[in-house]
Amino acid sequence: MRKTIILVSMLLIFAGAAFAATLPTILVEKVNPQPVEPGRDLTIDITLYNRLSSDTGDFSVVLESGYPFILKSSTSDLSRVNLCGSCSKKNTYFLSLDSGAVSGTYPVFVKAFADNAQIRERIDVKVQGKPSIIFSTSTEGLSNITPDSQFSVVLDITNVGSGRAGQIKIQPDSPSFVVIGGSIKTLDTLNPNETKQAAFDFVVASSLEATSYSIPVKISYLDEQGNTLNSTQNLGVKVVSKGNINIQTVKVASSTGAAAVSAGQPFTVIARLKNVGPGDADFISAEMKCPFAEKKSFLGQLKKDEDAPVLFEMTSPSSGTFTCDINVFYKDDTGTHQLSDKFGVNVGAGSSPLGIILALLIIGGLVFFRKRILAPFQKGKGSVS
Repeated sequence: MRKTIILVSMLLIFAGAAFAATLPTILVEKVNPQPVEPGRDLTIDITLYNRLSSDTGDFSVVLESGYPFILKSSTSDLSRVNLCGSCSKKNTYFLSLDSGAVSGTYPVFVKAFADNAQIRERIDVKVQGKPSIIFSTSTEGLSNITPDSQFSVVLDITNVGSGRAGQIKIQPDSPSFVVIGGSIKTLDTLNPNETKQAAFDFVVASSLEATSYSIPVKISYLDEQGNTLNSTQNLGVKVVSKGNINIQTVKVASSTGAAAVSAGQPFTVIARLKNVGPGDADFISAEMKCPFAEKKSFLGQLKKDEDAPVLFEMTSPSSGTFTCDINVFYKDDTGTHQLSDKFGVNVGAGSSPLGIILALLIIGGLVFFRKRILAPFQKGKGSVS
């Protein structure tokens, strides 16, 4: 009985070995592309070849793949195959590679099997990521830059590619926006989806007109094979017009032509304003506040280096030394601005109405006395002569 069991077992082993020998040879014809980038599709072409002169019998073929591969389809259904002697059959597998795959070599297997017999062919697929470096930044503070000023920018440098980048260099390149300090910032490495920061301080040329500008930023780096990759991305900024009004002089003059300002008499305050800024100043107005009166005046616009007077007609009912305030308001592209100054006004004692009347009466009396009293006397004296 024992001999019978051993004999049957040996027959089964040899039968399995004989069946396994009828499985075809798996030939890997092509992997395309090789290497493949993460996120891309690839194909694997195989040929099943029966080296024997007899049929193989029924067998099945499957592609075994794990992460990062996804099997999409194939050109043939190989769930049940029978090859005649010296016959072959081709098949193409269509796969996609996960976009998050890192560089490396990944195996897939083509397995042919029937019952308990199987053969496997290993296929190594090389995954080679390609880095791609870009930057982003907050727009805060970049839309109201003024000529002859400084501003800072922090760039978020991100590798949006599928491979690691090394020896990254970032260099803004614009004669109108000069970098303070080192113009080149370097980063050692950036893995896929990794972000690091690079900060720059700029000086704006004083001659720039108010408009939008693009600052070219050059980026160079090495891929995983040591190849140098270069790109240029623009940093957008907006230069705006900024005025700067100064009160050059404040003069006080009598409106009647008198040498001094007198109480009760009109006088004029002349404030000369000048725009010393690099841009236009718009909607310029001024107000004068004195203890005895308040006045307002509108000037309009002053372009760069222009000046103009602002006039205030005033009258003080009393004499004395007064301190007045002048406030100037204007607008530019950066907002609304105000400046203030103080000046003194000396108002002399003017003639009172009663004094004027008395003076007129005295003058009138003198005229009357001369004509009515002195005139006859002078005439008679002339006759005696």
